[in-house]
Order: sequence, then structure tokens, then C-alpha cells
Amino acid sequence: MNKKYLIDTSAFIMAIYQENSDIDFKKYFDHSVMHHMNVSEAIAVLIRDGMPLNLAEEVIQSTISETITTNFEEASLAACIRVENKQFGISTGDSFCLAAAKLLNYPIITADKIWTELKLDIEIICVR
Repeated sequence: MNKKYLIDTSAFIMAIYQENSDIDFKKYFDHSVMHHMNVSEAIAVLIRDGMPLNLAEEVIQSTISETITTNFEEASLAACIRVENKQFGISTGDSFCLAAAKLLNYPIITADKIWTELKLDIEIICVR
């Protein structure tokens, strides 16, 4: 498996908390990429749930093989995705994840079932 997969915050949190899933998405972690926007969301969830910041950072860095930053093209596409899909409740973090997947042609691993209804020509692998 040489293909890279973009891990959304929802799937990452499911894996960390070992929630039941329809697929074994942990197998994707060796080939996973996480957007910095999603890293921030994941750290916020872990801290909110009582994990110290240094441990939250360590969990992410030891689990995700690569993180990616943004650029102007992605930011612009993310804005369009968010506005055009507002009926689906797409957040800023969601829109950056989706934009990165579209631009990089990476499938997304997510727990957000609603993403399977998006018409963005992105491979969505839903773990719920």
C-alpha cells in the first residue's frame, strides 16, 4: 500500500478512543497524512477530554506519518467548498481537509457519514 490517505479529525479521534468501526482504518495510519487544521482540531478534542498538551502532541506525532500545511490555492478552494456545501455543516477544518484531498488526489478517511453525500469527486472512506 503506497497510496497516501488523508485522515480527518473524526476518524483520528475514533481510532485514538478505539471506537467500533465498520473497517479497520488503523491500517491506513502508516500511509496517513493529516492537515494541520485537523491536527489543531484533534489536539483541541484531546485537551478538552483531559489529555495534557504534550501527550496530545505525542499521540498525533506517533500515529500520523505526515502532516501538511496549506497554501493560497487550497485556502481559496476550501472557502468555496464550505460555502457551496453549507447545508452539510462543513466546518473550516472540514473544508481544508476536503480541499487538500481534492488538490492532492488523496482519499479521505472520515467518520462523518454526511461527506459521502458531497459531490466533490473525492474518494471518501467512511468508518461508520
